[in-house]
Amino acid sequence: MRHLLIILFFCISGSLFGQNFGASGWISADSGHFTSGVGAAMFHQDNTWHVFGGFQDSAVTITITEDVYSHVTNAAHNLWTGIEADGVSMSGDTMIIANAGDYFGAFEVTFKTTNANSVLFRIFNVTDNAQQGFSTGATGRGADYATISKPLYFYGMSAGDRLVMQCTNVDASNNITVHYATYFLTYLHD
Repeated sequence: MRHLLIILFFCISGSLFGQNFGASGWISADSGHFTSGVGAAMFHQDNTWHVFGGFQDSAVTITITEDVYSHVTNAAHNLWTGIEADGVSMSGDTMIIANAGDYFGAFEVTFKTTNANSVLFRIFNVTDNAQQGFSTGATGRGADYATISKPLYFYGMSAGDRLVMQCTNVDASNNITVHYATYFLTYLHD
């Protein structure tokens, strides 16, 4: 008796809570037994809300009052550039969340300040008047660059929340100069 081989190709796509997803693959049937091939079916997310950007070759001085946080921005409020974004935007050096949910990401800033001064960076939710997560610090090295990296996890964000990066010097009212930065943020779940 000959075996009959049936191959069924499928492709499914749709949208769930504004996020696109898709699935594609094949299922074969041999003598009435359905099997799927190794790696035959795949489920993937086509896109998600996110933002990526930063700045480079800058020399913007951030005026600091000891133990008081200042917005990391320039006079024109266009220091932070959004390179790629969907559902999160950057306007006036303020990140704006368009969709509620939990988000994760990271930022890194390279700066200069007075040697041995401790500088703290944080993300501040202007809408809620509250710090997001924890502050992270680095020590100034005078004429040499200091770099700080910070993981981000924002839970319970509301649509329209506005976030800014802030910094302070906890040792003195010595200013910092920011030179390089990168950031990314992506939607995780509701």
